[in-house]
Amino acid sequence: MQSDRLWARRQSRLHVRLPARLVTLGSTHQAVLLDLSASGARLHVQAQLRTGCEVVVEWAKHHILGHDAPGHEGFGEVIWCRSNHCGIAFFEPLPLQIVLATRLVDDCEHLPPATHAPRKMAV
Repeated sequence: MQSDRLWARRQSRLHVRLPARLVTLGSTHQAVLLDLSASGARLHVQAQLRTGCEVVVEWAKHHILGHDAPGHEGFGEVIWCRSNHCGIAFFEPLPLQIVLATRLVDDCEHLPPATHAPRKMAV
C-alpha cells in the first residue's frame, strides 16, 4: 500500500473547479472537484466523511432535455479529510482520455474561486 501511495503522488494533477457529487453507500453529497489525477481526486464537500469510506466521485454530468448525459466517475476510497476537503484514491487509474476530457470541461464550466458549493447540480 505504501508504494501505491508513493506512485499516486507522482501523478500529474489537473487543477479544476467543477461541480461534482460524492456517492457513498448511504448518501449523496454535492461537492466541488478541485484536483484530479489518474490515481485520485481532491474535493471540497460540506459533509463529514470517514477515512476508509468507499465512494463514487461523479463529475461533468449534464441534464439535457430531460435526460442525463453521461459524465465521468471514479470509484475509490477516502484517504484523508480536513476542514471540508477530502482526498480520494481511485481503486483503478482513470484513463488519460478522462483526465484530458475533464480539462476541456473545466475550460467551459470552471466555478468562480469563492464558490465552494455549486449553484446548479444535475440530479
